[in-house]
Amino acid sequence: GACTLDFSGLQLTDLDIEAGVGETKVTFPDHGRTRARIKSGVGETVVSIPDSLAARVRIQSGIGSVKVDSRFQRQASGWVSADYEDAAERLDLRVEAGVGSTVVRSVGNR
Repeated sequence: GACTLDFSGLQLTDLDIEAGVGETKVTFPDHGRTRARIKSGVGETVVSIPDSLAARVRIQSGIGSVKVDSRFQRQASGWVSADYEDAAERLDLRVEAGVGSTVVRSVGNR
């Protein structure tokens, strides 16, 4: 099946998602300090991070592609927005994908 989770406008501190088979779409709020883990089995995982939220993204992928928005710089441990270290409001995201594509994109006005 498909799962669409839109947390826009909510206060979110911790999130743990375990998806089996199908498409998983997650949109994070544009403020707050959030720690999140998304674990998917088979299917596409699409993560939308507002431009106003600093983020660190770590992806562990089995078979499939990984595409991360150019706003995030590649580092040894994953991808990080330029303002992550000094940001009071930020997202620390870990994605564990089995088979399928993982897409991390920025949303909003830059």
